[in-house]
Amino acid sequence: MPNTFCKFIQISKKMDSVIVRRLCYLNMKQLRKCGQSWRQFTTLSKHLVSSSRAVYPRMYCSKSDKPTTESPTDKAPDIGNSEEKPFISPLHKPKQKKDLYVEYLNEKRRSDKAKTAKGPNMAVIAVTAVGFVGLYLYVKMRMKQHEISVLKKAAGPQEEVLIGGEWELTNQYGQKITNKDYEGHWCLIYFGFTHCPDICPDEIEKITEVMDILDRNPRLPKLKALFVTVDPDRDSPEAMKNYLAEFSDKIVGLTGNMDELKKILKAFKVYYSMGPKDEDGDYIVDHSIITYLMNPEGKYEAHFARSKTNVQVANVVERKMNTWIPKS
Repeated sequence: MPNTFCKFIQISKKMDSVIVRRLCYLNMKQLRKCGQSWRQFTTLSKHLVSSSRAVYPRMYCSKSDKPTTESPTDKAPDIGNSEEKPFISPLHKPKQKKDLYVEYLNEKRRSDKAKTAKGPNMAVIAVTAVGFVGLYLYVKMRMKQHEISVLKKAAGPQEEVLIGGEWELTNQYGQKITNKDYEGHWCLIYFGFTHCPDICPDEIEKITEVMDILDRNPRLPKLKALFVTVDPDRDSPEAMKNYLAEFSDKIVGLTGNMDELKKILKAFKVYYSMGPKDEDGDYIVDHSIITYLMNPEGKYEAHFARSKTNVQVANVVERKMNTWIPKS
């Protein structure tokens, strides 16, 4: 094998380069396969060695032994004893300072562009805000429409409840009063008796507070209130007057004989039962605890149990007043 190829092999070992070894192996294999001479291989090897020396001259010789074009009889330099820097593949040639600075500037420009792209886009924010505001207004409008439809449905024609009717009784001033006298007025009607120890006073007090609450709104019609006794034997007009004076003069007390009371009690489907008398002749009347709301036409609109508070009752009455549509 020519001396130049030996030099090339020694250099490739010193370089420890897989790329150079692979080139050497492929060139030799290709030449053998094509039947080429060793001379052509030597020429190619010289060209590779010359190219490598031009890039890395210290790899081959010291300062005193400069690389020259050698004949095939020249000996390979003693690479193992020369003080040389570690080999770096030509494929990974270190960049010059100017190239590094240019790359630094390019990287900085790319970074600035990325920050600008990631920054807040006022147009997108404005469009998003407008979209949210529009969605809020749309939902609010739909809720308002739904509320109006519910109120109209509640105020529309409904099945008539068979509560109420014609009656004639006497008020606490001894005057005859009929249901006709309260047509054109919203009216609360409660049934009880003056000797009731606790429930009736609480309910009458609640009715008084409901009337006071609704009187604060001048746009609402005046509300009337009736207290009908279920104990006509003890609740005379005078007794009713003295009893209601302790609560409010807005409430009208109604009493009468048993036949007159049975008619109104039946019309409003009120349960009542007189209990046994004690040694003093006192007794308790058990009765239903319901307050009825009648519209200006004398028809049933709502009823309230004992559990309802004054505010709850006032809210229902106000809503009924605002949504009521006269039939006639």
